[in-house]
Amino acid sequence: MYYEDLFKPQTIERALAFVGLAMPVEPLIGASVKRNPTRLRDVISNFEAIAGEFDDEELAQLYSESL
Repeated sequence: MYYEDLFKPQTIERALAFVGLAMPVEPLIGASVKRNPTRLRDVISNFEAIAGEFDDEELAQLYSESL
């Protein structure tokens, strides 16, 4: 399971089933917050090299948005 998958309902359902819980009627709402307000592009010195390593379209989109 990847972090990005945690936003997909089917992944949440599988994770809950794994620990013996059923999918709730109301959607689960995360309480996490971004700790670093700086964009990754501005923090990681070799950002372009790292971003270029991702072939997965979904991850590439995340990196192109500079989180």
